[in-house]
Amino acid sequence: MQEIFRLHGPPKIIISDRDTIFLSQFWCEIFKAQGTKLKYSSSYHPQPDGQTEVLNRTLECFLRCFVSDTPRLWFWFLHIAEFWYNTSKHSSLTTSPFHVLYGRPPPTTIDLFPDFAPKVSSVSTILQEHKAILSVVKYHLHRARQRMKIEADKHRIDAHFAVGDWVWVRLQPYRQTTVHRRSSQKLSKRFYGLFKIRQRIGMVVYALELPESSRIHPVFHVSKLRPFVGEDPLSQFRPPRLLYLTRSTNRFTHAPMQVEQHLNPILCL
Repeated sequence: MQEIFRLHGPPKIIISDRDTIFLSQFWCEIFKAQGTKLKYSSSYHPQPDGQTEVLNRTLECFLRCFVSDTPRLWFWFLHIAEFWYNTSKHSSLTTSPFHVLYGRPPPTTIDLFPDFAPKVSSVSTILQEHKAILSVVKYHLHRARQRMKIEADKHRIDAHFAVGDWVWVRLQPYRQTTVHRRSSQKLSKRFYGLFKIRQRIGMVVYALELPESSRIHPVFHVSKLRPFVGEDPLSQFRPPRLLYLTRSTNRFTHAPMQVEQHLNPILCL
């Protein structure tokens, strides 16, 4: 309300994770009353809100470069970092956020008075220091963007699934209880399944057929899925066979041609 609402009014769309706070009826009614549409990320995948994540990491990386030298003065550089981020060219926009918002190229403090020659030496010193700070800020922000892109590309998975495919789902241990309860959550498997893909939503999001008793959102990002390799699981189902333990030899045998009294049936899966 203090920084965004007073300048731009209420937002039309808010992208958030599936936290219980944002899913509560109270917040849903609040945003509905002001005309804001809530859009949630897929299960256990906060990356859909990539703009906020990238902005926070970029500013943190920039501030970290200055905190080592001036740990108590980091807030002095925050407004400069914000200005350079908004006036720098973004690859996704092919221009700067400032240009997109206001429809004109962003000015810089150095370009405001290019031919200005201050008569006071202290003013000239301040301008030179400010120019040097802006150059350092621009350099660190550029390095931060490049490093974030390289790290993000290392973990990207180029996988595609079709409706009807069987997949494994990566679930957090504390979330597996509604799908399958285990005695040891910490040592439980990270991938669970198998589940069939019910619908493809967008390019990298899929809806799965989960058990009716599960209380997790059925939509998952492709990074949370692993393809099942093998024949159709339904065709692999075999009914349990009856094995028999022969007392004389202490061996399991298949169903004999004739059942005698001294044979005890044991059901094995």
